[in-house]
Amino acid sequence: MMISYKKIMTINKSFNLESIGISKDYEASVLDFIARFKRYSKDRTYNNFDIFLILCNKEFLSDKDLRLFAVFCARQVIYIANDYRSAVALDVAERFAHETACKGELLSAQEISREAWRDIKDTRTAVSAARESCWSATRSDSGYSAWAAASDARKAFQFQEFARNKQIERLIEIFIKLDLDKLS
Repeated sequence: MMISYKKIMTINKSFNLESIGISKDYEASVLDFIARFKRYSKDRTYNNFDIFLILCNKEFLSDKDLRLFAVFCARQVIYIANDYRSAVALDVAERFAHETACKGELLSAQEISREAWRDIKDTRTAVSAARESCWSATRSDSGYSAWAAASDARKAFQFQEFARNKQIERLIEIFIKLDLDKLS
């Protein structure tokens, strides 16, 4: 699967691609783009340069892959959420991705996880961010869901770099699988 400067700019014109060394004639595979980002950002501080906003997009991933990535991100911090409602909501979101739960179940899970998040009085805590990640994983729009769950999960982790790296590795696995599926 290929990605280009032009394709990225159609997703969001405000991205400053030059800040990570991508020129207007850039075109590469998505895996090469991720590797380039990792190399370039290793010694620099970027707020993830919205790499997740770029890649958690229906231009590159199916609804199913986006939803499962959202669930993956939220599951990384579910222990921090410390709330059974959030865990149940993630189970429903995962089943929805596999088409074994209906839209009504997903909407119910979204409401349950939103209630769990609202129960937190101080929204600046790791618990709040973890519960918000679970809520995000149940959102109807799978693209937004994946991006928001990843972002919220990173907020919940004390070690955000560790979380970001794990999420990038998971995206690499997804794109490798997509490339292998195309070959078979």
